Amino acid sequence: ASDVLAKISNLIYILAALILFIALVNLRPSLRVSPIPITGAPLITSGIYKWLRHPMYLSVMGFATGMAAGHLTYISIALWCLLLIVLILKARLEDQLLRNIHPEAIAYQRRTTLIKRNRG
Repeated sequence: ASDVLAKISNLIYILAALILFIALVNLRPSLRVSPIPITGAPLITSGIYKWLRHPMYLSVMGFATGMAAGHLTYISIALWCLLLIVLILKARLEDQLLRNIHPEAIAYQRRTTLIKRNRG
């Protein structure tokens, strides 16, 4: 069972790293660690951001999931849940700040959630 979890964990790490790399390349003109947008930076809605609104947060959760799967304990599950809550709150703050700066962010956020949904 631990071999299976290790393989799953490694696969999750690879996917998370790939998502993170693509997001960093796409976000380059607006890249910042803080959720507070850079003044004058464009709203990025292309590349991976066409499909995922917060791919860097998703990749962080992917790394955390890989770590939790590789070392499954009550503490790792609790820390995973805590990280999820923090990233959800951070994403909500970032979305609000982007709406304040970029009027087009409202339409972008309506059509692009964690995974893009088709709306008729």
